[in-house]
Amino acid sequence: MDDNSGTSAQPASGAEVERQRMDVDIVCVGFGPAMGGFLTTLSKQILQPDGTPAIESSALPGMPLQVLCYERADDLGFGVSGVVTRARALRAGIPAFETAGIPMAAPVSKEKVVYLLDPIGASRRSMALRAADKLIRASRWVLPFEHGGLELPWTPGFLRKQGGWVLSMGQFMQWVGTQVQGTGAAQIWPGTPVASLLIDDDTVAGVRLLDQGVDKQGRPAEGFMPGMDIHAALTVVADGPVGHIGRQLDTHFGLPDGHSRRDWAVGMKFVVDLPADTSLQPGTVLHTFGFPEPEIFGFLYVHPDRIASLGIFVPSWFDSPMRTAYRYLQHWMLHPYLHRYLRGGRLRSWGAKTLGESGRRGEPHLAGNGYARIGEGSGSTNVLTGSGVDEAWATGVQLAEGVLELLRTKKTFFQRELGTSICPAQAFELGRSRGPRRGKVPGRFPSWGGLRNARHGPGRSNRRTRIGPWRAIVSP
Repeated sequence: MDDNSGTSAQPASGAEVERQRMDVDIVCVGFGPAMGGFLTTLSKQILQPDGTPAIESSALPGMPLQVLCYERADDLGFGVSGVVTRARALRAGIPAFETAGIPMAAPVSKEKVVYLLDPIGASRRSMALRAADKLIRASRWVLPFEHGGLELPWTPGFLRKQGGWVLSMGQFMQWVGTQVQGTGAAQIWPGTPVASLLIDDDTVAGVRLLDQGVDKQGRPAEGFMPGMDIHAALTVVADGPVGHIGRQLDTHFGLPDGHSRRDWAVGMKFVVDLPADTSLQPGTVLHTFGFPEPEIFGFLYVHPDRIASLGIFVPSWFDSPMRTAYRYLQHWMLHPYLHRYLRGGRLRSWGAKTLGESGRRGEPHLAGNGYARIGEGSGSTNVLTGSGVDEAWATGVQLAEGVLELLRTKKTFFQRELGTSICPAQAFELGRSRGPRRGKVPGRFPSWGGLRNARHGPGRSNRRTRIGPWRAIVSP
């Protein structure tokens, strides 16, 4: 085994640590939308209605398949995130989705795209854009213009979410976790970080849990408990766009030839209680661009009970170091078009997120001996819209269908079998882009120019591709 692996470690004191070992069939890292899709699909088919095994465990013969999932957050759905999604994959995987009573969920009732003019003259606008702003202001009596915002008469197809749902990812993932654990087919352990992979001769053999009770140098302290080694035939990694375990895979196995990850957006978001007299109805979706800088996108989604998720995305091509993303979020919220809805509200929570914008060219190796990757870390994010919940869920569903096929046919989880079997008969056609959003885009509307680069950039347009990086690894 490599230096990261094995059944013992060499702590700073030089003494060898004895570690407990557990053998299971499948071990999972991270619990987000992709893992939710994977475990939901898997849990429905590994037990008979009477509770007897539909698929027998190889690790514990005579028992059902042993599936463990480790999540580093203290609780399921611990993140701060409101999303709007068309929910096609979600509704296919959860037939009762619309009537399930998911907390803080609402169908999209109204959707607008708003161009925000600069109310204070502080943004870095080109001369052409400033001239366009003056023309809009001069024509405001005949345009849908109010409070410094121009409401577009249409929503571009790649942004349109009519028929979709507004969700709180925290509440949704808690609901999914409860459903999965209620089947008894899988165990989910929050507050249990994974420290490293167990790699033996380029085969991933499982994971090692983080040592507990160590000092700042990693040396055993009072209450020290060595992390357990979890050995599994298949390790499923879904720890986000820059997860610790995903990065270990990239370091050990590298990226496919010609692939690189250089394009990242930063998202800042708030969850707020809207004022009691708000006119915004549950299911309202606002997309904004133009302010605080022409390259920055904003969003506001309204949940039931006067709760709203709102924030901005600072894209990869943005090149000004003058302000932080948090400061830009403050400027955006104070725009008159938005602040009229937020004035008198109360902040519940806030957070930040990294968003990969490298498109297909940022995809890692999606499967190898003993492991598979799903979700954002596998490149499932829709670069055109900055969304990825439905796409991530679909990658998990597709992996689960392929894994079930391999289990039923008694095949191994090696690269050849994974690469040729993970190809479901029914895939979801969701827009994805081959090309990254690359470079600063000159012109009147640099934000739309960046989307154009993603849509028609390197690798050619690929809007109607089958979702799932899994499609890319299927042998002919």
